[in-house]
Amino acid sequence: MFDFEKLEVYQILKGLNVEVLKHLNTDTVMDPHLKAELKRATVTAALELADGTARMENSEKKDHYMTARSNVFQSVALLEMMKNLEMLPEELYDEWYDRYTSVSKMLLKMYRNALAGV
Repeated sequence: MFDFEKLEVYQILKGLNVEVLKHLNTDTVMDPHLKAELKRATVTAALELADGTARMENSEKKDHYMTARSNVFQSVALLEMMKNLEMLPEELYDEWYDRYTSVSKMLLKMYRNALAGV
C-alpha cells in the first residue's frame, strides 16, 4: 500500500471524486466547459496530494499540499457556479461542499505540519 492510500484525507477525496465523476459522466444538463473544469480540479487535488506524500523534502511536500488545496477551492467555486445556474441540486451541492471543506481543513493541517518540519 502506498503512503497516500493510508491517509484519511485521501480516502475522503477518493470517494468524493468517484461520486463527482460518476455524476458528471451521466449529467446532460451541465455546461461542458464547467464539467471539464470540475473534473480537472477535483482529480488534480487527489493527484497533488499523492505527489506530496511521495516527496522527501518538507518544502516540496507543502507546495503539493497547497496545490491540492487550491484545486479543492477551485472545485468548490465551480460547484457554487453550477448550483447558482441550477445545474446542480442544492442537496448534492451541500453534501459535496461539506466533504470538500473537510478535505481542505486536513490539507491545511498537513501543510502546516510540513512547514513546521513535522
